[in-house]
Amino acid sequence: MHIRSGSPGPQILIGWTVAAPGSAEIIPGEGHIRHFATHPDWLGRRIGTSLLARCFADAGPVVHRLYCYSSLNAEPFYLASGFEAIGPVDVPIGSGLKFAATLMKRELPARAGNSCYPVL
Repeated sequence: MHIRSGSPGPQILIGWTVAAPGSAEIIPGEGHIRHFATHPDWLGRRIGTSLLARCFADAGPVVHRLYCYSSLNAEPFYLASGFEAIGPVDVPIGSGLKFAATLMKRELPARAGNSCYPVL
């Protein structure tokens, strides 16, 4: 999913990828929620839920499982969205700094056309 601002310049990428953050490793059937946030002034308006639903819809035909590195503040949002917490992780963000997060995963339902599921 891409969102383009009204001004010229690079696109802002949000959504999901098949490449794992940090390593770019690709495991067939798995995807990763990336660059996902809602401005604090817009919390509680279901914008994040709508964006995440779009990620599920876009990823569903390609992968059967999504992972994310959730900030500690966002963990309740992801739990309410069907993710389960796997455990704490420290995400390196450069210059020896680390970001405390929770690794989470969510299974996506089987859909026709999903390359990870046989079409019956």
